Amino acid sequence: MSGESPSSVFQAAQAALEAGDWERFFACLSDHDLRLLARNSLLSLWDDEQLPALLHRHAIPAELSGHFTMSLTLLVAHAERRGRAKYDGGQQRRLVGEVDRSCKAMLRAVPDLAGFTAALERLGRACGRGGSVSSSLFLGEELREVLVQGARAWGRRMEGGMWGEDLGFVRQKNGWRIRLRARHPGCTS
Repeated sequence: MSGESPSSVFQAAQAALEAGDWERFFACLSDHDLRLLARNSLLSLWDDEQLPALLHRHAIPAELSGHFTMSLTLLVAHAERRGRAKYDGGQQRRLVGEVDRSCKAMLRAVPDLAGFTAALERLGRACGRGGSVSSSLFLGEELREVLVQGARAWGRRMEGGMWGEDLGFVRQKNGWRIRLRARHPGCTS
């Protein structure tokens, strides 16, 4: 994967998606985006019977994965009481906070965040819960109007010159990476 420039990492992401290679695609994304996508996938897949084995394969300690599952189980049970006399909104907030902390701890333990996110992507698609990104993202698009400012850059994803959307980039220690939801600071819309 080439991360020598914003354009090269965009082209690498396109090629990875064309080949259906989730590992290569997620390797093109920023650590920030990987954490967000992995978190969302974990929350979607928390009760899937295949998730514990996936977590084990990606070196997440059983203590962390067990705490995550227990936290979500308690949160779901508490939410089901909503509208009943024993529902406690403060307890709900504490449980949500515990789920967030346990999820962040698991993600910090993952040695290969791109590979882990790719594995979650495949599991989500295989069990019918969908993916975290569109499999046609970036396909048939061009990157235009690239502006580099230090360790950050912005460009415009264009499809056929008719449609465009901002795309951000960040230079990490392993080269340029894509920030999916970045907006150029000079953009007013």
